[in-house]
Amino acid sequence: MGIEVIKLGDIIVLRPGKSLTVFDFEDLVNPIPELPKEAVGIVLDLLDTVEIDSFGVATIIRIMSYAKSNNQKFSIAVSNNKVLFILKIDKLDTVLPLYNSVEEAISHIRG
Repeated sequence: MGIEVIKLGDIIVLRPGKSLTVFDFEDLVNPIPELPKEAVGIVLDLLDTVEIDSFGVATIIRIMSYAKSNNQKFSIAVSNNKVLFILKIDKLDTVLPLYNSVEEAISHIRG
């Protein structure tokens, strides 16, 4: 499986699907797909995601680091309480903007 990459103009939307766990990736060393460096920002769409583990959290941090190293903005769309709880336990809500929809996350990036 892996992460679906959707290009919306100058924004990249990443969709991992129902779960973001170690069992969802064939390449555990580099789980992030090839992303265009010319994009203005990246939105991680976790709206359909209902399960996340420590590997998923590490993958989110890798995506955040990738965006930062390429001067891209990064935000997350999340609504599932279980996933939100994991992000808050790991304090990602203090360093990443979290939104209730992809549209809100894109608006933040285009700011």
